[in-house]
Amino acid sequence: MKNIKFLILTQCFVGQVLGGIASIVYNIKIAETTKRQAFDYHFKNPTMTIGTLFDQYRKKWDGTQQNFGGGLATLLYVNKSYYAKVDWAVAQTSETKEKSHFSQTQTDDLLFTSGCSYPVTKQIKLTFSGLLGFPTHKDASLEHAQLGYGHVGLGAQMDGSFIYSAHHNHSLRPAARYVRFFQRDAKLIIDGQKKDFKFNFGNLVDLYIAHHSKFAPHSLEFGYDATFLFGTKICPHQDDIAHKNNYIRSSFYLSYDYHFFIKTLPSAIAANFSYGFDQIPKKAGNKRIVTLWTSLTINF
Repeated sequence: MKNIKFLILTQCFVGQVLGGIASIVYNIKIAETTKRQAFDYHFKNPTMTIGTLFDQYRKKWDGTQQNFGGGLATLLYVNKSYYAKVDWAVAQTSETKEKSHFSQTQTDDLLFTSGCSYPVTKQIKLTFSGLLGFPTHKDASLEHAQLGYGHVGLGAQMDGSFIYSAHHNHSLRPAARYVRFFQRDAKLIIDGQKKDFKFNFGNLVDLYIAHHSKFAPHSLEFGYDATFLFGTKICPHQDDIAHKNNYIRSSFYLSYDYHFFIKTLPSAIAANFSYGFDQIPKKAGNKRIVTLWTSLTINF
C-alpha cells in the first residue's frame, strides 16, 4: 500500500513539473534570434541592447492558474555575417490552485546564442546558430511554478528569410530549432519528506513560420510556432512519465515595431501578443497561454 501511495503521489507531482516550468529566454517568439538576424543587417552600429517587459498567464485544464511577470535583458552583437547574443530574465512567478496560492521571485536560465549567415540568392538567406543555456538557480522542489528549465541545454537553430517583394518590404521567416537538455537533480515532497530524483527535461523542438512587413518607420509581423517536448525522464522510473509530461504546443503571435532615433542612436519600440495552448497532454497541459510583452531596442 505504501508503494502504491508513493507511486500515485509521485505521478501527481511529476504531472505538475511540465506545466509548471516556463522559460522566457528559450521563447522563440520573444527572443531576438529570429527577429534580428545577421542576414537582416541594416544597422549603423554593431551592438544592440534590448529590454523587454513581459507577462505570461497560464490556465491549466485542471483549473490551476499561473502567472510569470518580469523583465528580459538581451545584449546582441552583429558584424555583417556573424552575431552573438546573451539573454537573461527575472520574474515574479505565482500559482493558484483551488484554495492554495504560491509565489516567488526567480531568475531564468542564462542563454548564449551565436551564428553566421549565408546568402543563397538575393532573396533567400539562411542563418545557422548554436545555443548554450545554463541554470541560474537550483529548484528546491518541483511542486510549484518555476521560471527557467534549470538544465544545461545545448542546441542548434536554423533561420531563413525569403523576400518576395520588389522593394524588400515583405518576407517570410521560417525557423527550426532543437535543444537537448541534460539531467539534473530534483526533489519532491513525498509523505512529508523530500525525496531525491534524477530529472531530465528531454528534447525541445520548435517549428516556426512568420510573415514580416516593413512600412517605414513601422513593421508588422505575425506567425505560428509549433513546439514539441519529448524524452522527459525521471528516476526512479515511472512507466507513464513520458505520456504525462511530453507535450505538443501551438502558439500564434502578433508583433508591431516602431523605429525612431534617440539622439543619433537608431532605436525601436515593440508591442507584442501571443496566444497558445497544449494539444497534448490534456489533463496536465495548459488550456491557454496568453503572453504580452513590450521591448525597447537601442543600437549603439
